Amino acid sequence: MDLQLDQGDQSHIRLLMTETRDDPVAVLYRYHVPGTTEPVRFWSPTGEVAVDRVENAAAVALQIERTATGYTLTATFPWTALGIAHPPAVLRGDVGVLLSDPTGSVTVERIYHFNKNTSVVADIPTEVRIQPAVWQPLP
Repeated sequence: MDLQLDQGDQSHIRLLMTETRDDPVAVLYRYHVPGTTEPVRFWSPTGEVAVDRVENAAAVALQIERTATGYTLTATFPWTALGIAHPPAVLRGDVGVLLSDPTGSVTVERIYHFNKNTSVVADIPTEVRIQPAVWQPLP
């Protein structure tokens, strides 16, 4: 599950929630953090994306329940875990899922509510890049 949010002032975050071999895990991408001198770089021959901070979001509690036809992911977190002190009345962003092959090792499809330009699944910078221009208020 991928939650992308606009924090205002050109500040965006991405909360990527997944399951490793052992446990569910949440990773927070902070794209613009004032004072960052060494961002995390994601690159390939086609391009590069710099993310100011990438960190384990340990305050995000995840529960994944598998069913015969899929799964349900439940995430519980304080807004402050995302760096949001006072959430706005209307959140602007996008939400999506990344689907993998049967082994869980390769992303084969990315599906988002608003962003429909997600056909690339084999290029790390493209997959890390967010598209705030297409974000809308979340229901």
